Amino acid sequence: MSIGERIRQRRENLQMSQDELAQLLGYKSRSSVAKIEKDGRGLPQNKIAEIAKHLHTTPAYIMGWEHEEEQAYYINPETAKLAQEIHDDPELRILMDASRDLEPEDIKFVVDLVKKLKLKERGDHAD
Repeated sequence: MSIGERIRQRRENLQMSQDELAQLLGYKSRSSVAKIEKDGRGLPQNKIAEIAKHLHTTPAYIMGWEHEEEQAYYINPETAKLAQEIHDDPELRILMDASRDLEPEDIKFVVDLVKKLKLKERGDHAD
């Protein structure tokens, strides 16, 4: 499987459009992603880690150095997206390991609860 095929497969497994990935990567349109997926051309070396991050995988998988079974952390695509949100928020990052085997609705509940507790701690009121 080529680099482009691995990128396309991971994107589709996450139910992400080419437009969504292009936006996350800072491209103006999906055509850049389409070119990368077609033949791997146009993939700057400095974008490999960023693509891997947004596709919830590793640069080694994107490059073909490890198999998908070795890199899959989250099975459910919705859980993977929620986990990325948790990872990107420094105040929620501690939940990463705890959320690994939870269902998406359970993760949402925990994240909402933590956010409400943080608001309460700061003296704000949550609805």
